[in-house]
Amino acid sequence: MKQTIIIRDWHLKQQAKALIDSLPLEDPHEISVRPWKSKRSLQQNRYLFGVVYERIRLHVQESTGEIYSAEDIHEAMKQKFLPADIVEIGDERFTVARTTTRLTVREFAEYVDSIIGYAAEHLGLVVPAPDEEWYEQEARRYA
Repeated sequence: MKQTIIIRDWHLKQQAKALIDSLPLEDPHEISVRPWKSKRSLQQNRYLFGVVYERIRLHVQESTGEIYSAEDIHEAMKQKFLPADIVEIGDERFTVARTTTRLTVREFAEYVDSIIGYAAEHLGLVVPAPDEEWYEQEARRYA
């Protein structure tokens, strides 16, 4: 049995204590406690791919004739705005591209803002801000 409790208030803290108190002592259990980081939201990801990258992709296609996928744009923007990690294995060093899946909500928002700023400054492209109507449309589309 694996159970995760994100402690945000006194009641959840009490729930975690009760769970620990209910564990049988005959069977060993592992308990880990770590600071909680919220991951990027699905809405943020849909906005990035469905609006930001799509606008950039269409703009590039219309202005240069070059056809790129949203994934191509994503890889280019990761390379530009996410610093690579260095992994050392033995005596070799490898550069590993970072992934957006491990970004917190705040980090992901900053990443998206950087891309929007880049699009405005370097492409003359205005990317519309996300709004509730768009989020609702996307939620219905993926429901």
